[in-house]
Amino acid sequence: MYEVNNTKDNIPIDHLINALRHENAGVRASAAEALGELGNIAAAEALVPILADGDSEVRRKVTLALSKLVEPLIAALTNSNSDIRCDAAGALGEIKDIRAVGPLITALRDPSEGVRQNAVWSLAQIKDSRAIEPMIILLKDESAIIRLNVASALGELRDLRVVEPMIEMLDDPSPEVQQNVIWALGRIKDLRSVKPLVAKLKDSNPSVRMIAIKALAEIREYETLRELVNLLYYNDSTELREVAASAIAALGVNYSYVATALPVALKAKNHDIRYAVLGAMAQLDNAELVEEIIGALKDEHPDVRKRAVYALGMKRTDRAIAALLETMRSQNELTEIRYFAGYSLAKIDDLRVVPILIKRLGDEDIDTRVGAIIALSEMKQDFITSKLIAALNNSLEHNDFARESSALILGKIKSEHAVKPLITALTDKCTTVRQRAGEALIKILDFDAVKHLITALANDDIEVRQTAVFNLAKIKDIRVAYKLIDFLEEASVDGRAGAIVALAEMKDLPVVELLIESLKDPSSNVREATAITLGRLNDSRAVEPLIELLTDEISTVRYHTVEALAKLNNRSVLEPLIKLLNDEEPDVRRKVVETLADFDDERAIVALRKLVNDPVNTVRDAVKEALLQLYRN
Repeated sequence: MYEVNNTKDNIPIDHLINALRHENAGVRASAAEALGELGNIAAAEALVPILADGDSEVRRKVTLALSKLVEPLIAALTNSNSDIRCDAAGALGEIKDIRAVGPLITALRDPSEGVRQNAVWSLAQIKDSRAIEPMIILLKDESAIIRLNVASALGELRDLRVVEPMIEMLDDPSPEVQQNVIWALGRIKDLRSVKPLVAKLKDSNPSVRMIAIKALAEIREYETLRELVNLLYYNDSTELREVAASAIAALGVNYSYVATALPVALKAKNHDIRYAVLGAMAQLDNAELVEEIIGALKDEHPDVRKRAVYALGMKRTDRAIAALLETMRSQNELTEIRYFAGYSLAKIDDLRVVPILIKRLGDEDIDTRVGAIIALSEMKQDFITSKLIAALNNSLEHNDFARESSALILGKIKSEHAVKPLITALTDKCTTVRQRAGEALIKILDFDAVKHLITALANDDIEVRQTAVFNLAKIKDIRVAYKLIDFLEEASVDGRAGAIVALAEMKDLPVVELLIESLKDPSSNVREATAITLGRLNDSRAVEPLIELLTDEISTVRYHTVEALAKLNNRSVLEPLIKLLNDEEPDVRRKVVETLADFDDERAIVALRKLVNDPVNTVRDAVKEALLQLYRN
């Protein structure tokens, strides 16, 4: 590592520039500070990219250095060497200091084309209104490159003073300049530009016509529609017809005569044109177009079919609804398009389709069910809630698919009217119905759903309990942990097991401290379950409290504490475990032996040798296996 001195005479500029990339932030900062003292154009060019450095101090030093370089760069604009003036003009745009505006305006008259070009770019970067009038004058520059750059710059600045001068430039002898002028007028979005731009749609140059179409779409003026439709209908260029259709769609057309031209374009060979035309049709309030759009559902290209689905969603007619329902159920269609039909049906929001959609919730085909779920989830809630509750409660008329999906949707729309039916569904015979009911209650009631789920933990049906655990584990709230620990005391073995699983899933919450405190609970059920849970959480803070629990009066508590400590894999537990080899309970001794086998430690071997003659066969066998494992290690 080397130090960078702040004196410009000590280190060549190349070395300082290289130091800007040094791995040490302090070196980079010092290099930036030194470069700021040089007053060199190369220093400015090297410093600008370092403004994105990850170190805040480096960025601060770079900013200070660049501010010091503004005056030297301004001075360089009058240098006799045009290359130096050109570089200085460009560097000032990178720095974006307002002090440079006046000198850069003067540089617009520089005899060097490169200097003028960089001055235009830099003024566009600084965005100071004082530059507008001088740049308007430069639209008449003898250089086409300068003119097209000025047009782009003025388009970025979007000042209304430039509209009339720019319109005059639409007849510039250079097609490239024309294109930049058209683009700029599209960016400015002034209505004075519409008629001149419509005239450019007939330009002999296809590139000019295309950019004019895009500019008109940006301006969004309705009087452009006729020309766009004519171009779409009569022009032989596939590319231009596509752009014209896209412009019509962007404009949100709503004129009846447009509807007569669009169906012709819908038969274009290029699928991009058909796609764009359908977008325009979607915006037209014309029922006659529905059949044309339905016909596009059979298009060979999936993007076109999806666009047709979207367009039908904007129509709200019986024919559109029927076509969308058919598409949603068609197993020959792509899954994405079938789902999208559900979204389009939701947009139509016709209550007559609700019974049909609820029936589709029970379809054997999963994609049909998902499409119906999407549609019902997005529709008006008041009406469909009662229909969904009826489906959830009626296992005779609706299969498990429909009832499960009904619970899911009720959760999505968060209807409080659904709470009681969902609580009832927590004990449903179908696992997925119970799961979705629990998830829905959580979405509707948030923490208040916990009491209902914990009640389900005490249910006689093991599957009901398992589902309750599944749902409780999803609630990330420390209050749930308190409720579960309270439940451990009186719960059955199965209920405690479920609570343990749920607690172990709460790793992102501060449950460890709560569980450690629960190791002192009067109830052995709570202590045992807490030890198991701490083992699953694998948190080192639990080591010492668990070691203390090794002396618990209940053997099953000691057993599960050993099991938990084994999972924590902490070497500080070795001596306490060795002491427990004398435990009166054989299962506890065996568990300790199995745990010591994982300690590559001479003390474990010595302790286990003393137990080779244990009176219990299972313990002796465990000792032999443990010693063999330790010897191999």
